[in-house]
Amino acid sequence: MMIRKIAFTAFSFLFILQGILADTIPAGLLKQTYEFARKDTSRLLMDVYRKKGSEKESQPVMLFVFGGAFKTGTRDAAYYLPYFTALSEQGITVASIDYRLGLVDKKVTLFNTTAADDAINMAVEDLFSATRYLIDHAAELAIDTACIMMSGSSAGAITVLQADYYLSNRMPRSEMLPAGFRYKGVLSFAGGIFSHKGTPDYQTMPAPTFFFSWKQR
Repeated sequence: MMIRKIAFTAFSFLFILQGILADTIPAGLLKQTYEFARKDTSRLLMDVYRKKGSEKESQPVMLFVFGGAFKTGTRDAAYYLPYFTALSEQGITVASIDYRLGLVDKKVTLFNTTAADDAINMAVEDLFSATRYLIDHAAELAIDTACIMMSGSSAGAITVLQADYYLSNRMPRSEMLPAGFRYKGVLSFAGGIFSHKGTPDYQTMPAPTFFFSWKQR
């Protein structure tokens, strides 16, 4: 029921309110920034948002991965704030993360998708690193590691779906997560799994997943 409720909140606030910009953090929202990894020459940060006054409450957490075609985008874009605020009002901590943008200055064609594969795998690896950070610092961050969820937009949606696919099949990169760990749910805003083998197969049941998309009228 929780993931269903969050899904409707996500739809309402990320899409209906996606055009509303906020120049400052809302008064009732607490934001703290942490470095969760260093890879290549990149210093990867996560912004942790929660409702003020709830700092000592153990809460579920939503990992958020921004969109931008693996070429652009930022974890702290102002138009995501309504979504983060809505989740925090429901007692959910949000961790909005950096990831390495693997398609900057790269070209993908129908006949050569190597760059896209590499970019997605790199983003998934960074998402797993962020997940591991949350697990290892759960007491400090006051989060419930039994209820870690993921959501993402566009490239971020591809990343979270691919991550759950890799984890469900215990594929490389997912090995950095504890044995038996599973995400509680996945919210995909206009994303899909990048498969070279047709419909993906899952060795174990994937996390409950909601897909959102839209079409221009």
